[in-house]
Amino acid sequence: MARRAGKYRVVSRQMAGYILPTTASNGSSRYTSHPGGTISQSALTELLRLPTEDLLTRGADSRTITSDGALNRYGCRPVPRKAVPFGSCTASSPSPEVFDAAVDLHLRLQRAARQDTVDEVIEEALAHVIRRLRHHLRLDRVPGIEIALTPSGTDAEYLATLLSLGDRRRDLTNIVVGPREVGSGSELAAAGRHFDECTPNGRPCVRGAPVNEEVARRVNVRTVQLRGESGRVREPEELDGIIDGLTEEAIADGRRVLLHVVAHSKTGVHAPRLQLARRLERQHPGQVDVVIDAAQGRISRRGLQEALRAGWLVLFTGSKFYGGPPFSSALLMPRVWNPEYRRMQPIPHEFGDYFSRMEFPQSWAGHVERLAPRFNLGLLLRWTSAVQALQAYYSVPGEARLAVLRRFEEYVPHALMESAHLELDSVKPVLFPPGAERLLESKTTVFPFRVRVGNAAQGSFLQKDPLRQVARWLNRDLSSSAPEADAATRQGLQLSYHIGQPVFDGDLEHAAVLRLALGAALVTSVGADRHGGSTLADRLAWLERQVDGAVAKLEWIAANYDHLAQRLG
Repeated sequence: MARRAGKYRVVSRQMAGYILPTTASNGSSRYTSHPGGTISQSALTELLRLPTEDLLTRGADSRTITSDGALNRYGCRPVPRKAVPFGSCTASSPSPEVFDAAVDLHLRLQRAARQDTVDEVIEEALAHVIRRLRHHLRLDRVPGIEIALTPSGTDAEYLATLLSLGDRRRDLTNIVVGPREVGSGSELAAAGRHFDECTPNGRPCVRGAPVNEEVARRVNVRTVQLRGESGRVREPEELDGIIDGLTEEAIADGRRVLLHVVAHSKTGVHAPRLQLARRLERQHPGQVDVVIDAAQGRISRRGLQEALRAGWLVLFTGSKFYGGPPFSSALLMPRVWNPEYRRMQPIPHEFGDYFSRMEFPQSWAGHVERLAPRFNLGLLLRWTSAVQALQAYYSVPGEARLAVLRRFEEYVPHALMESAHLELDSVKPVLFPPGAERLLESKTTVFPFRVRVGNAAQGSFLQKDPLRQVARWLNRDLSSSAPEADAATRQGLQLSYHIGQPVFDGDLEHAAVLRLALGAALVTSVGADRHGGSTLADRLAWLERQVDGAVAKLEWIAANYDHLAQRLG
């Protein structure tokens, strides 16, 4: 079975990540690993005997790596697990329904390998992913949208940069807004440099080294922090002024500008204002490009369509909010971004460590010819799961989705403000004109908070590394660490809660936060399932109890932090 394969031969990450279809002299299909030589049909069959959960982590980077039974650095696994999923602002373990979609495709590929029809199944599966992505996001309402699949949102930064460089006659200033809150590797990727120590095809690399020397030489990255030293979000006028100045400076130097608009940061911030992006485009026609970083997935379909109609790139993921496996990303591109229109030079072959031809639109054939015509098996399986997660979410009636979003938005601040050891950070919701429909991105679905240990009134706030420990402890059974606690407390400590990993929200030592987030998995469960009660009201009450349980366990961890640090390390 694809789910559990038993014993199998060790296969390299390169081979498991990518397969290159070729044609043998007798016309039958054969397959090439990347890098390396041709492998036999039997070797391909053995490759596909790897468990589905193993293949789901391939063709990405080191962030997906787990040892047997362990959690990855995001606190999740590629298989379903029993933990309340409050960590969708970072990553999620898939639901059984989402995971089973990958298992089903894996089984089809195993059968196809025995019948020598893998090429056909792969092409059909890729086309199926693109069709469902268009359907669920209603992308056909904006004519001419093309989609490129990428291993992660950080990898998609390379593609946005290459498109904005176009014919490379002018250098590029890449303005990255909120680098601390969009991804640790975003600033390096925006500069055309390696952001990890291994690439999606498994090749070791040096973090910070250029992927391609010419591209890296032509790109200048300027960063704009969303928060000041106090940790508070900067006022829109201040952010506008900073970005205005950077844009004027770049254009005066004869450079193009690629402006990143964060549709939702790791702590729930939207910036800069869309009015600024539109004004800069009008003031500098043909010199300012805009990419919407919607990698959190916390953007409504209407907001997505409006961005695409404006001619802006959109970086999107099927993980995070939607709950697909980590590293299922896409770049959505309006017609004006077609490589022919942009006069883009062919993608340098070095970027073949990140992309392959089969994940690009067919119209790009002449611009991806230097990339290998392989396919990323792990990416295909992840996106197959992710579109299943999108389908499950949008199958829930809109009224029920809205009810869950509103209840979470209202209840979490109340629960956190009642806590003695947790301090809620403030996040300003995005503002829309009077009378505008209240979109998904205007809902507060991520709540950052600080953790105070010791004396609840005078104790110190934990910094980033200790907060990682708190997140790990919250995500495991701690009942054995409280032998003298009463039965109710021990029962609460048995439950696991997966929350967003810590991030900095300022420059002060204490300004690091954990995050409690609502994702599609919980919206789907509460809005459509009978888990937690037969009525929506019952299930909304169940959701409140999960929030209370997470807060109570966090309170216990904060009150007993020194004991846990000594006992558990």
